[in-house]
Amino acid sequence: MNIAQGILPFQLIADHSKVLVTSFGGLPLVMETYRALGLRQSVRKYLPLLQRPGKYEEADYVESFLSLFAAGGNCLDDFHLLHQDVALQKLGLKVPSPEAARFFLNAFHEEEALGGRVAHQAFIPEETELLEGLASISTVLEMT
Repeated sequence: MNIAQGILPFQLIADHSKVLVTSFGGLPLVMETYRALGLRQSVRKYLPLLQRPGKYEEADYVESFLSLFAAGGNCLDDFHLLHQDVALQKLGLKVPSPEAARFFLNAFHEEEALGGRVAHQAFIPEETELLEGLASISTVLEMT
């Protein structure tokens, strides 16, 4: 029998188990799909962006961005919410800081490609090598 603690007929019961729970219930499936499709390997192959080994690989950044979008995040500061989730960390999600994510995104920017633009006019620059790498990854997805 439930004894109401408030207006609704339910009772909160403390859980003292060591089971990890995430508030981002669907993200483990997003992570599993990302890995099952072989996207980590495709990112390593087509997106050699980082010049030196570090805490995060390109595949970690891409997985973090996909997870952020799937969780409804809309800015780089929302990475803090994913970074604090211990259950997602245990599953292997490596979430960079907002500053590191911004650095990663800035690597796609090439100022030279914008040299021909005219002020106050629409301009579409040529795709950079890194953007072509991202397109190659999406092509791999279409083939699966």
